[in-house]
Amino acid sequence: MALGVSSISDDNHLKIRYSTKVLQNLEGDYSVAIYIMEDMLLYTQSSAASNPFEHNYVIRTFNDDAFGTKLTSEDLTYGTEIEKELSFDVDQNW
Repeated sequence: MALGVSSISDDNHLKIRYSTKVLQNLEGDYSVAIYIMEDMLLYTQSSAASNPFEHNYVIRTFNDDAFGTKLTSEDLTYGTEIEKELSFDVDQNW
Protein backbone atom coordinates (compact mmCIF):
# COMPACT_ATOMS: atom_id res chain seq x y z
CA MET A 1 0.00 0.00 0.00
CA ALA A 2 1.30 3.46 -0.89
CA LEU A 3 0.54 6.38 1.42
CA GLY A 4 0.88 10.14 0.99
CA VAL A 5 0.34 12.73 3.71
CA SER A 6 0.24 16.53 3.83
CA SER A 7 -0.79 19.06 6.45
CA ILE A 8 -1.99 22.65 6.78
CA SER A 9 -2.12 24.45 10.12
CA ASP A 10 -2.94 27.75 11.75
CA ASP A 11 -3.04 28.71 15.43
CA ASN A 12 -6.20 26.77 16.26
CA HIS A 13 -6.64 24.07 13.61
CA LEU A 14 -4.68 21.38 11.87
CA LYS A 15 -5.83 19.70 8.65
CA ILE A 16 -4.25 16.45 7.59
CA ARG A 17 -4.82 15.12 4.09
CA TYR A 18 -3.88 11.58 3.21
CA SER A 19 -4.26 9.33 0.21
CA THR A 20 -3.64 5.63 -0.16
CA LYS A 21 -3.38 3.31 -3.12
CA VAL A 22 -3.48 -0.46 -2.84
CA LEU A 23 -0.61 -1.97 -4.85
CA GLN A 24 -1.76 -5.58 -4.50
CA ASN A 25 -4.80 -7.39 -3.08
CA LEU A 26 -4.52 -7.48 0.70
CA GLU A 27 -6.13 -9.65 3.35
CA GLY A 28 -6.35 -9.10 7.07
CA ASP A 29 -6.96 -6.15 9.34
CA TYR A 30 -5.57 -2.77 8.26
CA SER A 31 -6.13 0.72 9.63
CA VAL A 32 -4.91 4.22 8.88
CA ALA A 33 -3.93 5.98 12.11
CA ILE A 34 -3.07 9.67 12.38
CA TYR A 35 -1.55 10.81 15.68
CA ILE A 36 -0.91 14.41 16.70
CA MET A 37 2.11 14.28 19.01
CA GLU A 38 4.18 16.70 21.06
CA ASP A 39 7.80 16.61 22.26
CA MET A 40 9.86 18.36 24.93
CA LEU A 41 7.21 18.47 27.66
CA LEU A 42 8.83 19.10 31.03
CA TYR A 43 6.99 17.52 33.98
CA THR A 44 7.87 15.85 37.24
CA GLN A 45 8.15 12.07 37.07
CA SER A 46 8.61 10.10 40.28
CA SER A 47 10.86 7.46 38.69
CA ALA A 48 13.14 9.97 36.95
CA ALA A 49 16.76 10.45 38.07
CA SER A 50 16.25 14.21 37.84
CA ASN A 51 13.26 16.50 37.42
CA PRO A 52 11.66 18.03 35.55
CA PHE A 53 11.80 15.11 33.14
CA GLU A 54 11.50 15.65 29.38
CA HIS A 55 8.63 13.69 27.83
CA ASN A 56 8.68 13.11 24.07
CA TYR A 57 6.24 11.49 21.62
CA VAL A 58 3.21 12.37 23.75
CA ILE A 59 -0.01 11.64 21.86
CA ARG A 60 -2.36 14.64 22.08
CA THR A 61 -5.15 13.40 19.80
CA PHE A 62 -5.86 10.89 17.01
CA ASN A 63 -8.41 10.00 14.34
CA ASP A 64 -11.44 7.79 15.06
CA ASP A 65 -10.05 5.64 17.87
CA ALA A 66 -6.61 4.74 19.19
CA PHE A 67 -6.04 2.31 16.30
CA GLY A 68 -7.21 4.67 13.55
CA THR A 69 -9.75 4.19 10.79
CA LYS A 70 -10.30 0.53 9.97
CA LEU A 71 -10.15 -0.27 6.26
CA THR A 72 -12.85 -2.51 4.78
CA SER A 73 -12.22 -5.53 2.54
CA GLU A 74 -13.26 -3.35 -0.44
CA ASP A 75 -10.60 -0.81 0.57
CA LEU A 76 -7.95 -3.55 0.31
CA THR A 77 -8.56 -4.47 -3.35
CA TYR A 78 -5.79 -3.83 -5.89
CA GLY A 79 -5.95 -0.32 -7.35
CA THR A 80 -8.32 1.12 -4.75
CA GLU A 81 -7.52 4.73 -3.86
CA ILE A 82 -8.71 6.51 -0.74
CA GLU A 83 -8.43 10.23 -0.12
CA LYS A 84 -9.41 11.80 3.20
CA GLU A 85 -9.06 15.09 5.00
CA LEU A 86 -9.11 15.17 8.78
CA SER A 87 -9.49 18.28 10.93
CA PHE A 88 -8.15 18.66 14.46
CA ASP A 89 -8.61 21.50 16.94
CA VAL A 90 -5.29 22.55 18.44
CA ASP A 91 -5.31 23.35 22.15
CA GLN A 92 -3.20 26.47 22.81
CA ASN A 93 -1.67 24.72 25.85
CA TRP A 94 -0.01 22.09 23.66
